[in-house]
Amino acid sequence: MLLGFGPDGHLLVVACGRSRVTVWDLTSGTVLSYLYDSPTQAVACAFSPDGAKVAVGGFDGALRLSNPQTGEMIREIRGGLAAVWDLSFSPDGERLACADLRGGVTLWDAATSELLWLYRERYGYLSVDVGGLGESVAYGSLTNGAGLVDPASGARRPLAGADQSRRGHRDGCGRPPSRGRL
Repeated sequence: MLLGFGPDGHLLVVACGRSRVTVWDLTSGTVLSYLYDSPTQAVACAFSPDGAKVAVGGFDGALRLSNPQTGEMIREIRGGLAAVWDLSFSPDGERLACADLRGGVTLWDAATSELLWLYRERYGYLSVDVGGLGESVAYGSLTNGAGLVDPASGARRPLAGADQSRRGHRDGCGRPPSRGRL
């Protein structure tokens, strides 16, 4: 299950592995809208920073942007994605990052649906976040640790102490990096 608050804290979006995502109005305690009417499971959701859109992804590999107030779909993004596991808007709301289980981390233009950048490995990614105005993307994986990628250059920088690869989990994410730096 993945969930997220709207920017004002009055709305909550919940994707619980079913074919429908629920937007709750926490002030009234009622369902405001339903999103993602699909026969496959929805497991990822995120509000845009302005609260005007909710991005939803699931096992069908599509990203859907919807109006949380009405439930109306604004646009669908399909681009060869595997099962979408996590989503994140950039702080300005102009970019949308996506992690999929087949090893893809993608960065999309949220207004045009243009694929801006793709990073692919053989490992699936479970989490993704966008920093600043889209100048860095953080990723996390159980098999490939965590790291940062610069979308402009494609340069990947693994984070020390976050490697959970074949060495087992002895260097897990809870241990601080050596010398205390990234």
